[in-house]
Amino acid sequence: MNKRILKWSLLLFVIAVFLFVIQFTTAIKIIYLISGETSVTAEKKAMHASSLIFANIKNLPLYLKDFWEKPEFHEHKIDSRFFGLNVAPSSFPEGDEHIIKNLLEMGVQSVRVDYGYESNKVHIERFLNKLIDKKMDIMLHLVQSKEQAGRMHEKEIQDKWRKFLEDVMSRFSSDIKNYEIGSVPNRKNWSGYTIPDYITSLKIAAEVAKKYQARSERSESINIFAPNIQDFEPFWQLAIFEAIKDNGINIQGSTDNLFVDRAGQPEAFDEHVLGRWLKDMAGMDLINKSRFLDLISERYGIKTFISSFTQWNLNVRAPFYNSSEERRVNADEYADYLVRYYVLSAAGGYTDRVYWGHYASYKEGILDDSYNPEKEDAPEVHHKFIYAGNPKTFTMRPAYDAYKTMTEHLSKSKFVKKLAVPDGHIFIFEFDRGNQKIYVCWTLDGYRENINSEHISGVERNKCSAAWRGGETIHLREKGIILSRSPTYIVCNND
Repeated sequence: MNKRILKWSLLLFVIAVFLFVIQFTTAIKIIYLISGETSVTAEKKAMHASSLIFANIKNLPLYLKDFWEKPEFHEHKIDSRFFGLNVAPSSFPEGDEHIIKNLLEMGVQSVRVDYGYESNKVHIERFLNKLIDKKMDIMLHLVQSKEQAGRMHEKEIQDKWRKFLEDVMSRFSSDIKNYEIGSVPNRKNWSGYTIPDYITSLKIAAEVAKKYQARSERSESINIFAPNIQDFEPFWQLAIFEAIKDNGINIQGSTDNLFVDRAGQPEAFDEHVLGRWLKDMAGMDLINKSRFLDLISERYGIKTFISSFTQWNLNVRAPFYNSSEERRVNADEYADYLVRYYVLSAAGGYTDRVYWGHYASYKEGILDDSYNPEKEDAPEVHHKFIYAGNPKTFTMRPAYDAYKTMTEHLSKSKFVKKLAVPDGHIFIFEFDRGNQKIYVCWTLDGYRENINSEHISGVERNKCSAAWRGGETIHLREKGIILSRSPTYIVCNND
């Protein structure tokens, strides 16, 4: 008797939840209709709201348990493709060669390139072919216009998107295997997407990729990456991954523009996650945010997690999309944070690749590109299709040498461990490469500390060398070495 009551109670509960969901979506649609929206728009917005709410209710155990867990460090190899960079073609044909020369000098083997309706096909295709000739690993970021992204319920717009994808993949799928679809669906005022719009775009992309995969003579698969969420907003990942599953879409990688500039230093806890008073309890620093986003991806069978675009805004005048003054940094801080971000991400092991952005930009690039004022309609994180002007005239910032020095030391290395240091403001990470141990060390901003063999065992002057963030040699003293916010590399030969 009790079992029968329990059975019917559960059945009634499921029916009640189902009716609530249906009625909720209908109620939201009615509200939009009353506010003056068309029937199609009201329905899209209602489905959008329902996706966000019910996907996150369904995954409530993630927030109650997994959100609060702490990351664990473990040994793992660092692929050379881990160190990626966002880059664009030049309006000067000869400028492409200069860009690629710099990429190779910096040790970049993986690039992310925006390609959209507004791209100049002559410039973008010339540049892509040169990157292919240099055996660069390419992530092609395919971008819709804002106006058309918001109209994906229309067949004409769907057909145009399909034709664009067919055009790109018919020419490049034999050499370019990785495609990221769309930009920042959680920023509708930049991208134009609602969740239903984005899912429609993604489904078409997956269908076209499958078509060209079947035609490919090479063994490598064509990989679709999504959803390019802006910042750490996991409720968006959950809503979109749930919709992806419901629509039977197959993607191979998860992407997020994982900025941490709101937290200042890359090691800091982000107070925007749960607020200033709970930030220490949440402990959401860069590594922990990567862990949680990677966990969400794996819950939906997606094994690869990538940070598609990240940087700090420089303290320069910019008419649009600039951070608040307290979040901007000078060129030296930018270079420090670049290395610290990459080392933290590499040590955590949750992020498979990081694409820094941008190679050249007036307000956020490794090089200063003063020829490209940002447009009002969307920031560079959404897209940057071209570098106007001659790249040979772009000014190198300290981040250039910082990036180069970092890849020289860490590309194709193995992360070993984070060293236990009593002082919480000192960070020391150990890597192995060949017959060398490499230690990357720094302090939080505002500190200067002397470290010696008490901190790192086996560091001897006759077996070890040291270099500063930009590659300059540092003299190892008998009493140790002074650390600051700028990362230092200590390289010791193994016995």
